[in-house]
Amino acid sequence: MRDANDRVRRIARSSADMVAETCRHLCAATATGQQYLDDVAAGRVVEEVGRVAAVKATFARSARCVCPR
Repeated sequence: MRDANDRVRRIARSSADMVAETCRHLCAATATGQQYLDDVAAGRVVEEVGRVAAVKATFARSARCVCPR
């Protein structure tokens, strides 16, 4: 949606909505990262050091979120 000056209008959201959206993304990334680590442990894929570090960082950032198991 655009305003009179043809600028895109931002949708007002509460900080709780933004935190919830961030947690949804982090939970999805955590699940994907866990699958990757499981595949590495089982020998199905070759370990990439940078990717493992990224997965561990995602785990750390998602610590404050409650993710479904």
